[in-house]
Amino acid sequence: MYKKNSIPMSSVSFAYLKGGSLTETNETAGTSHLMEHLICHSFDKIRDDLQKNGITVNAGTSEEYIVCHISGIDHRVGRMVDQWADTILNPNPVSQEVFENEKKTVLKELAMYVADPVSRVLRINSVRRHYGIDSPLGTVESINSFGYEQYLEKLEMFRSPDEGLIIGPTYYSDKLDINNIDAIQSFDRKNITVVNDSGMPMVTGQDTPQKVLLWTNKNMISDNRRSAAAKILINMLSSGLNSPMYQEIREKRGLCYVLQGVQRSYYQRNAAFIILSDAPDEAKKVMEEILSNIPKYITKERFDIVKEMSIVEEEKHNIYLYENLFDELRRDLGFVYDAETEGITFEEILEVAKSFDLSEFFFYQE
Repeated sequence: MYKKNSIPMSSVSFAYLKGGSLTETNETAGTSHLMEHLICHSFDKIRDDLQKNGITVNAGTSEEYIVCHISGIDHRVGRMVDQWADTILNPNPVSQEVFENEKKTVLKELAMYVADPVSRVLRINSVRRHYGIDSPLGTVESINSFGYEQYLEKLEMFRSPDEGLIIGPTYYSDKLDINNIDAIQSFDRKNITVVNDSGMPMVTGQDTPQKVLLWTNKNMISDNRRSAAAKILINMLSSGLNSPMYQEIREKRGLCYVLQGVQRSYYQRNAAFIILSDAPDEAKKVMEEILSNIPKYITKERFDIVKEMSIVEEEKHNIYLYENLFDELRRDLGFVYDAETEGITFEEILEVAKSFDLSEFFFYQE
């Protein structure tokens, strides 16, 4: 038998609060994501050193921010963090050739999501239709129209550390300071108004026989405890082989293969999404029956099972430093964040279920 050793791990992340799709216009949609790709070229000169030390480097763009992070064995992260900090706080401009190639890469990534019907509906069209915002992926038109001179101008915004936030449990460089949270919170972001149809055009993919149905709640949740209860409720309806959605739509009737229930956040609000992929009209009727009579499909026994599963998932989630760090970031910025699952009661689930009646959902299909 091999003995497992406890090796201390560490992670450091820097979030650019001037990025994210909620800071973009329709004309600049997706440019934060492109800037993320271009900023990562700052790491080029230290790639070999990072790899030699077994350090993982990655970045991502959400609705709220752009983030760069490194993670690895504790003392090796400490060895590299100053060099890494220099690169992200002083990103050098790339050549026009690199810029154009990275644009092609970003457009390929966008095309990948557009080609998949579920991703297209969930990540792009539903938020355009009901929330009037673009996903961080943007649009082909806005990315193509973003020129090299605009990139150089926007790059200057990423040399202002007072608009960012550093988080890390063990190591952080003297070059990276935790800044004024109130100033960061006041940075201008779009105010989301939920509507049946924002009027934004839908993104179309290649013709496919696959039909995707999606429901999303009209009233987004801005209270942390209700958000946690809503997440459990969504899982009670959709997660696992004994969930009402799986049993009623797939097991008993064989109407659909992919069924999902997810909760996504947009700065200070959360929204629920229910998705059926490759689903006929009969599947829509069954799902509407479930949403019209939610109390009929949720029980105290089911609640106890899903709540325990959620607690286990939280424990697993906390093992991964990257996700754990961003829980702290979201709390610091005042984003909607799920309260402790352990304290949620079945009575709270029943209360939230009242706002999840069919009449409280927008429906969209593609």
